[in-house]
Amino acid sequence: MPLTLTLFGPFEARYNDTIIPEFTVEKIIALFAYLALEPGKAHRRETLAALLWPDYPNETALRNLRQSVYRLRQILETYDPALPDTLFTQTRQTITLHSDALTLDTAQFTAGVQQPPTPATLTQLATLYRGELLTGLSLPDAYAFDEWLNIQREIFHQQAIESLSRLLALSENQPDTVLALAPRLLALEPWHEETHRQIMRAHLRNGNRSLALAQFQDLKTLLARELGVEPAPATLALSHQILTAAPTDEPAIESISAPLQNFPAAHTPFIGREPDLETLTRLLHDPACRVLTLTGPGGMGKTRLGIETARRLSTRPNRFPDGMVFIPLAQIEHGGLLASTLAQTLRIPLQGRADPRLDLLASLKSRRLLLVLDNFEHLLQPSSDNSPPPAISLLVEILNEAPGVAFLVTSRETLTLQAESVFPVEALPFPRDPVPEASAHAEVANTEAPLAFPAAQLFIQTARRHRPSFNPPAFTQDILTICRLTNGLPLALEMAAAWMRVYDCTEIVQQLTQSLDFLTNPYRDAPPRQRSIRAVFAASWEQLTAEQRRTLAALSVFRGGFTVQAALAVAQTSVLDLAALVEKSFIHRAGEGRYEIHELLRQFAAEHLPDPDAVHARHAAFYLTHLATQTPGLNGPTPQETLATLRRDLDNLRQSWQWAVSHAEVKLIAQGMDGLTQLTMLNGTNQEGETALAQALAALTTATPDHLAVRSLLSSYLAWLRIGLGKNQVAAENIQAALALSEQAQDATSRAYALSIDGWLAQTQGRFSDAESALREAITLFEQTNNPLQRSLALIRLGSIDWRRGDFENALAYYLQSLALEQSLNNKRGLTRAYGGIGLAYFNLGKFDDALAYLGQALQLDRELGNQPGVSRHLGNMGTTYMQKGNYPEALACFHEARTMAQKAQNKNELAIWLGNIALILLAQTEYAEALRYFDDAIQMQKETGDRFNLCETLLGKAEIYLIQGRDAQPLLEEGARLSDDIQRKDTQLRAHLLQARALAQIGTPAAAHSLLESTLEHFPDPESQARIFYERWKIEGRPEDAQRAQAHYQTCVARVPKIEYKTRLAEIQQTL
Repeated sequence: MPLTLTLFGPFEARYNDTIIPEFTVEKIIALFAYLALEPGKAHRRETLAALLWPDYPNETALRNLRQSVYRLRQILETYDPALPDTLFTQTRQTITLHSDALTLDTAQFTAGVQQPPTPATLTQLATLYRGELLTGLSLPDAYAFDEWLNIQREIFHQQAIESLSRLLALSENQPDTVLALAPRLLALEPWHEETHRQIMRAHLRNGNRSLALAQFQDLKTLLARELGVEPAPATLALSHQILTAAPTDEPAIESISAPLQNFPAAHTPFIGREPDLETLTRLLHDPACRVLTLTGPGGMGKTRLGIETARRLSTRPNRFPDGMVFIPLAQIEHGGLLASTLAQTLRIPLQGRADPRLDLLASLKSRRLLLVLDNFEHLLQPSSDNSPPPAISLLVEILNEAPGVAFLVTSRETLTLQAESVFPVEALPFPRDPVPEASAHAEVANTEAPLAFPAAQLFIQTARRHRPSFNPPAFTQDILTICRLTNGLPLALEMAAAWMRVYDCTEIVQQLTQSLDFLTNPYRDAPPRQRSIRAVFAASWEQLTAEQRRTLAALSVFRGGFTVQAALAVAQTSVLDLAALVEKSFIHRAGEGRYEIHELLRQFAAEHLPDPDAVHARHAAFYLTHLATQTPGLNGPTPQETLATLRRDLDNLRQSWQWAVSHAEVKLIAQGMDGLTQLTMLNGTNQEGETALAQALAALTTATPDHLAVRSLLSSYLAWLRIGLGKNQVAAENIQAALALSEQAQDATSRAYALSIDGWLAQTQGRFSDAESALREAITLFEQTNNPLQRSLALIRLGSIDWRRGDFENALAYYLQSLALEQSLNNKRGLTRAYGGIGLAYFNLGKFDDALAYLGQALQLDRELGNQPGVSRHLGNMGTTYMQKGNYPEALACFHEARTMAQKAQNKNELAIWLGNIALILLAQTEYAEALRYFDDAIQMQKETGDRFNLCETLLGKAEIYLIQGRDAQPLLEEGARLSDDIQRKDTQLRAHLLQARALAQIGTPAAAHSLLESTLEHFPDPESQARIFYERWKIEGRPEDAQRAQAHYQTCVARVPKIEYKTRLAEIQQTL
């Protein structure tokens, strides 16, 4: 094919063997490479957009995708105009790349891997793999793509290592070939000891003993420097052999296959865990790995993974020519029987000695075996004299006496040996977050459909054995819920799926949420301790000391993980007991200094909690104190770090709040309410916060002054959230209650909060005098109580009143005062509010570029902070600025992104504003039908929320379309005019008069229109209003003198505020005159 892509190493594209240099943008390279590596597949555009632009709203991400695809096609068209259509099939929903239209090195490599491993094929694979997949490419802002790329890199990397290893094994008797190939493998994995040994043997075969020993020294230096370890015993033995070998001696070649002995047959398919298998086989391939322990709770699938690892290893070149032996240990009563069990399984004849270990060690000394020891944990009980467990002593003796023997162990507890490598076996992957119904059957960001996750696949395949007619897509949401309820535990998934013979998926979900006892094993051949999840956990529970049981039960109160500090405070335990629970696989490390407990195991442990109220009380006290301590950081220089810290414990915070509320713990509620409110708003979950605060308010009924002040503040915070949800009427009731409670308590702090929020609500309703009075008193009280943070916010709200009144210079002064306070506090969140207000003031003063600069600063800060409501607000205001500049595409992009964010946050107030603004642009573009749809949605929401300030503008916008279409606009005009008069909004009062004059002219009463405009001229003497009035009269009556007067006024307006409306009308008049 003329088009060739090289993905191994740095990305390179060639056409007719000429490099295409235009590929310089990483996102375009990433998109092209992703499609090329997934050929023939119809990729949904939403999936690709989410993959490459995950933090962007859907509309913006899709726009970025369209631009990238367009640029990609442009580049290809430069070399062949027909190439893009040959290479891609594009629809409005999907993009597909056709692999037969190009030559791709990764496709050739994959095809070669699937061929029999002949020397020719392996040589071709070694040639194709010229470096890491897409070397140097990284997209930090596209975490899903980076994760996918890392997985692809690891797969190809391991395939390259395996191919080179096989080629080296086949070339063992060709030392020159080995010496040519081995450095390439070492470039991929420098500490791969087997390769170093192959080089040593090749040099020896060539008669270069000194080079062989030099290679050993290089390896020894490398391991000491990079890993801090000595070479493996096999390497040391080879170096000794080289030192002492006669010139004709050759070290033995390692086995390419190994027999499996005593392994149970697999009755069910093995699902998932491919990366685990690759990692484990790689570890066992290294002679330095003598003991590899698979740890994890019961039911995690350790045994099956161990068996499949041995099977995989047996098909590859390995170091166990004497085979691999599976040895089940569950039925052994104590560690003293391990030696005889091993001897019996390995068919080692015993000589009748008192200690069978002697015969066992003598037989194993010269053998090269992998012993798979299954279910070792019960053999770890210490001896009565505190000496090591007998089973451990035997393993240590074998390790010392038999250098060719290695162990693959499954155990719920680590062995704690110096030679041990530990591999924690984790739950099967599943979608952690709920999948929206609309996308339940679509691709997700990691390129897998939800039901393709291993946990879901295990459930589905087990369910089909019990109900062959089972149709999984019909139960997608239920299956994913089952995966989450079982937390991906394989045994639990199989037990749940077995109930498909009786229940459907929905009923299984209901049963799972009711009792742990639902999870039982129906199979008669199941081991006794795996007959139910409860039996599995009970067997592990018995291995704990009394103190460890008490600790685990106390840890069951945590949700979503915990830190060591939290565990010590809440469970009142020690670090040693926590470490013991980690070693025994009851809890596991989850990164960032956190620990987690499997959900089903947590439920089991919770049943054994003797004094739940005391532990829950400590839990609530710890986390609500933690929340109060962290809250100031939300209004400091690094709020995003504080927010990330709190989000990690969101489930614990929820539970703590619920406990405090249910027990009416006033002090704890008082500690947490400010932080809870701010956290809820920053997370965009106002509705959840509303419920939490309302429940707290209902729980507190005491009337002491302290309690009254807390209830007042709760009412104010509740009003704050409800205003954001558009529930203005009930918010007003909360504010009045807050004011009354603060009056009873004689508390200045709670009164200041209530007044500030009262002023905010009043100004949105157009009650400017009431708003100003409330905010001025609030500012005074915030000064008296030394609360500069809330004082700054009140100044912003006071500035908004003047802004809405049209006094933009005064509004700017308030915003600048707020900016000074926020700068002194180093409060990034406050800075965004101040920048946003200043930007709005400059917009209305006609300084559009200054406005965009300040709004841009606010937007950038809020994006950094992850403040979604702020991002939405700034986008909307930038959209308004772009709209007045006449840049409609940018304006629409801003409005649509802001609309999406407001919808997600359920902020009806802002959502209605952005819908109305989109409608205004569509009106300017004469898209009347679409504009009406947006106007109608905005009007409905503004009536629901009581947003009269914006409702009057929306009503008049719809009325203007009705006039253009010749429809009856009078009811809309009358309602819009009445509202404008009620709230004294001058710009919409003027617009209502102009549209009413136009309506009068249309129904054949030009005299009445003329009279109305004459009256309007008297009431609106400013140049902007005069320009609009004379323009409207010129359009109705056609008099040149009106056009000339409008022209003069518009010239003044354009010089002061260069709005697109002024410029357009001025140009129209000048062209006519």
